Amino acid sequence: MYATRVDVYAGGASGKTMSIAPGCEPQSLLNCTSRLEYLNTDSALELGSSSQDLENICPTLREGMGCIDDYSMRCLPEDVRTYFASMYNGTTAVIKDLCTAGRFQTEYLKHAPCMDSAKTEYKECVDGYNGVMSRIDPQDQSHRDINLKVMCCTFANYIECSNRLVYEKCGQETAGFTERLLDRLAAPIIQEHCMKHVKSQDECNGIMTSWEQSLSDGTSPWDGEVDRGSHRITDPPGQRQVTGGSESTTAVMNLLTLLLLLLPALN
Repeated sequence: MYATRVDVYAGGASGKTMSIAPGCEPQSLLNCTSRLEYLNTDSALELGSSSQDLENICPTLREGMGCIDDYSMRCLPEDVRTYFASMYNGTTAVIKDLCTAGRFQTEYLKHAPCMDSAKTEYKECVDGYNGVMSRIDPQDQSHRDINLKVMCCTFANYIECSNRLVYEKCGQETAGFTERLLDRLAAPIIQEHCMKHVKSQDECNGIMTSWEQSLSDGTSPWDGEVDRGSHRITDPPGQRQVTGGSESTTAVMNLLTLLLLLLPALN
């Protein structure tokens, strides 16, 4: 397969480059994840509230994950492919459990009606998150470090907002389930990467304040005083990352968009 070499920012001072073969562009991966649109930002926790709903959407979810696996096999070298798989194995496991009769599916169906009833309020969490994420280009490697910090912090706020809303609307049991669900989806990326970029919620507050100030001043979001150093999150689980920002992005699409930022640094 003919590969066109392009220069990309790979982090640090390495100045690495990465070969992108036809059919292996970042957009090809996003085309795969578009098949997972049932995990939508209007209600990322709403996948249907009945067994029949799941029977209707699960074939499409499986198809989307199969497309991602095919992209990985065709487009990534073995070492990067292994790493890539580890980053989305939580999503794979959630889809498998959700689409297979068993304990997880039963628990999901138990909580789904109340989660569905909260979707109007949930939109406030999504809107806040999308307002930032729609401004981030996953192919912009020149601002990779700052992009990652903003993405990690924004998802931390998104998770906090989601957990608070579900708790207020549905109570502790359902809130606990949704937190575990989101944790399974996002934990690999958080543990591997967000911990290296942001060390605390206080730092996130500073990063997001600088972001918002730059927008109100009409300057580039990247002109602010944001430290590019390597950091480590010490806050407990519950601060997770989703990226994206199109009208039909998904929690899974968002996680995989973050991977598009990370992959050049691994080549």
